[in-house]
Amino acid sequence: MKTKQVIPLNTPIYKVIPLPHSICLLSGNTIITVDITTGYKVVHTINAFDIILDLVYEKGLVYLAGIGSRPLVYDLNEKRIVHEIGIKNESPTGHSAIIKIEDHLYCANIYSEKLEIYKDNTLLRSFHIGHFIKQLLWDDHTRTLIIAAAESEDSGYLLGYRIDEQNEIHCLDVYVDCHFSVSNIGFNIDHTELLITGGFPPINIQVQSYPDLGFKKEIMSAEDYSKDLFGNETGYAFNLRHQFLNLEELLFPYSGGSLLLINYKTSEYRQLLENGETWIFIQFIENELVGVSAEGNIYLFDHDFFAPYTPAMINPIGPSATFNEIDCEQPLFKRYTIEPGEDTEDLVPGR
Repeated sequence: MKTKQVIPLNTPIYKVIPLPHSICLLSGNTIITVDITTGYKVVHTINAFDIILDLVYEKGLVYLAGIGSRPLVYDLNEKRIVHEIGIKNESPTGHSAIIKIEDHLYCANIYSEKLEIYKDNTLLRSFHIGHFIKQLLWDDHTRTLIIAAAESEDSGYLLGYRIDEQNEIHCLDVYVDCHFSVSNIGFNIDHTELLITGGFPPINIQVQSYPDLGFKKEIMSAEDYSKDLFGNETGYAFNLRHQFLNLEELLFPYSGGSLLLINYKTSEYRQLLENGETWIFIQFIENELVGVSAEGNIYLFDHDFFAPYTPAMINPIGPSATFNEIDCEQPLFKRYTIEPGEDTEDLVPGR
């Protein structure tokens, strides 16, 4: 894989969020937006935060979650805070993940371990979801919110909630157990599988059927790697974002210094690039293949040997018919648990 261009940022990066025509990179209390076509970058420092951990973009605005402030709405074009969300002067204050679904905002509170639901800056409801929440994933086709947590360096879990047309939230009786630190979750191309990626220190990829949720397989790297920094203040583990290519392959940013092409059906991989950098992001943006390392370098790659996928038809059936509804305050350990299989396949070099 050939490098077309490198855009150095000269600052460490721990999370990358794709935006229309650009990417947004997080570094402490700073947001850096970079236009992929022109390379033009804009730096936004939000002094209200000690650390920004997550954001969601909507029409020139970003909804920010982090430590040191309530969630904020920030105008990227005018470079100003529009308003704070929720009750001011609450102490301590911190949120690790945020998502906007229709006209409701969902925020994972680090200290109360609750999911807070807001509308028009008013807290409607909150309930316990656990600690170290890494990601809030919304599936519009099944109206399902999936919550991913990195509980420790060798444990994590997923929870499921259905949000009906009236925006009422229904807790599903399901707890997906992971024996590794969860970094990212995402649907495959045709929405028939949910992949959970992460690992400390090796690579772990767990495959669940979807939307019914049932363990299919797990693969991991047998190679140890001592450079990972689990437990750091920027999200407990790296916030990796991979790129699906088809129903079998994905591009994986390995923090061990490589970009990998992984066939998660056969458990084989090919090393596409090795330069020792701590890779955290690889995705197509505006038909450009973009990679980002934690060292603060943005790479644009030649990708003639594969192209962005064409999304397949999505299964419209939701998991609400499969799992019972329970009270949102029911303890996590009392929920129906999907355990990983005992036999884990090793990730092996392919041809």
